Amino acid sequence: NHALKGERRPSISARKDKNAQIGFGLVFGYSYDSIYDFFATYKADASSILPKSKRWNGAWAIGLGWTPGRYSFLKDNKILTGLNFRLSYGHIANLAGVSPESTIGTFSYSTNYYSDTRLLYLQALYNLELKPEQTASFDFSTSLEICKRFSFDFNIYIRQTKDAILDVPIPLSNGFSNMLRNIGILRNEGYELSTRIKILDGNDWRMSLRGSLAYNRNKVVDLYYTKRLYTSESALVPDYEVGKPYDILFGLHSLGINPMTGLPVFRGANGEEVQAIQNVRRENIFALGHSTPPYTGSFNFSLSYRNFDFDMDFYYVFGGVKPYNYTYVRSADKAYLNAAKGQLENMWFKPGDSGKKYHSPFYSSSAIASLEYPNSRTIGKSDYLRLSMLSLRYRIPSKFFENHLSVVKYASIAFQASNLFTITPYKESDPETGTLAGSLQPVLTLNISLTF
Repeated sequence: NHALKGERRPSISARKDKNAQIGFGLVFGYSYDSIYDFFATYKADASSILPKSKRWNGAWAIGLGWTPGRYSFLKDNKILTGLNFRLSYGHIANLAGVSPESTIGTFSYSTNYYSDTRLLYLQALYNLELKPEQTASFDFSTSLEICKRFSFDFNIYIRQTKDAILDVPIPLSNGFSNMLRNIGILRNEGYELSTRIKILDGNDWRMSLRGSLAYNRNKVVDLYYTKRLYTSESALVPDYEVGKPYDILFGLHSLGINPMTGLPVFRGANGEEVQAIQNVRRENIFALGHSTPPYTGSFNFSLSYRNFDFDMDFYYVFGGVKPYNYTYVRSADKAYLNAAKGQLENMWFKPGDSGKKYHSPFYSSSAIASLEYPNSRTIGKSDYLRLSMLSLRYRIPSKFFENHLSVVKYASIAFQASNLFTITPYKESDPETGTLAGSLQPVLTLNISLTF
C-alpha cells in the first residue's frame, strides 16, 4: 500500500552526530607518618561540542589532612582517642545537558519533501557564546572521638556555580522558542553533623544512641540578564530570582475570604486588594517559603542483650512548606473524593459568612486561575517526625543446633515495622507527598533466616 512518491511513500529518520573529547590528568598524593596528608589533582579536557575558543577547560583540586591524634604524646591518650581535620578546595567544568546542536549549527533532513527534494532544517538555535558551567567547591570536616565511646563528625561545604546553563525562552521572531544560555551564578551551601554515644559496651549488654542533622540552603547570587527568570513566556511564577533560593514556593498573598463573594482576596505588589476574579499578574506573585525543607536528620536507639537486638530509627525534617491538597468532595459528581475534617463548618455558602477557611464551591470560570495558585493561607509547615523503622531480632544460639540439628549453621528470627507513625503540624494529607494517595503506609515484616 506504499508508493515511491507522494504522501504514501515510506518515511525513515535517524539521528547521527559525531563529536570528540580528549583529556589528560595528573594525581599527586603524599602522607607523612600518618599525621599529615596532602593530595592534588589536575585534569584538562577538550570537547568538540564547544566553540574553538572555549574547548579547553581545566579541573583541579587540592586537599590537606591533619591527624593530631597520631602524635606520640596523644597516641595512647585514654580521653582523646581520635582527632582529625580535613580541608579541600576544587574547581570543575560541567557540560551536562549540552548537545552539539546547542553550540554548532546542526541540520537535519526532514521526512517532508518540496517537490522531489527533502527539506533540510536547523535543529536548534545554537549559541556560539555558550560556556561550560564552572563550579568551585570548598569542604571542611573534622572527626572527634572521646574515650572510644563518644564520636562526633562535622562537615561544612560551599558550592558556587558560575555560568550556570539553562534552556531559556527567546523571542519567537528567531524561529525558535528556547535556547541554552549561561544564566548566572548559583550557590549551594550547608553543613552536616553526626554523633554517636556508646552508653553500654559490655559482653552481654550493649546500648548506643546515634543522631544526625543536615542543613542545606541555596541561593541565586546573580542573573546576567534580569532579576527574575521565567522558563516560558507565559509563566507567571519565576524559576529563578536574584537573592532567593531556587527551591522556593511562589504563590499569592491571601487576605482571607471575602464574606460577600465567598472568594479569596489577595494583596497586590503595592498593597492593594486584588479580587480572585482578576487576572493573576507576575508582580503579584510572592515567595511563600522553601518547598524543600532545609533541615533533615535522623536519630537511632540500639539495644542488644546477648542474642537479642532491638533498633529504633527516626527521621525528621523541618523548615519547609507545602500547599494543602484542596481536591475535596464538592458535589455528587465528586463523591469519590475525601472531605477534610470540619470542611462544611468552615466553608462559605451565603453572603455574610465571615471567618471562613474554605472558599465558596460556587464560582465563575474567571476565578479558576487565581484559585489554582497556592497562597499564604493554603500552605502549611511540612515539618514531621517519623518512626521510620522498628526492629527486633533474635539469633538462635549455635550450640542449640550443634546438639539438636547440626545441619543448620546459623538461624535468626526478626520482626520489622516501618512507618508506624508520623507527628506533623501539616494538616489534611501527608507532609512529604502533599496527598493522601501518596502517603507512606505501615509495613510489617517477619523474617526467618537459615544458613545450612
